[in-house]
Amino acid sequence: KGGVIEKAKEIEATLLKAGIRAETDTRDMSPGWKFNEWEMKGVPVRIEIGPRDIENNQCVIVRRDNLAKEVISLDNLACIRDLLDRVQVEMLEKSIG
Repeated sequence: KGGVIEKAKEIEATLLKAGIRAETDTRDMSPGWKFNEWEMKGVPVRIEIGPRDIENNQCVIVRRDNLAKEVISLDNLACIRDLLDRVQVEMLEKSIG
């Protein structure tokens, strides 16, 4: 895994310090299985990270509501708070019509 789990735990700790609930899924299941399970639980944003992402100091953020993917710098994890706010507003607007 080349330090991926350690980096994911570091990201989790950073998010928790910022008041954002986060959990690192280290189970030995396929990524698709994990993605589906967390989507079924209603998690609004998924962060994907791999060895190449670590080398490039980036991660991929995937929104649950529209499946939009965005590559962000690991130095800019604070933007996740804004993303969560946007998801909430857009889902409310969509439900109102």
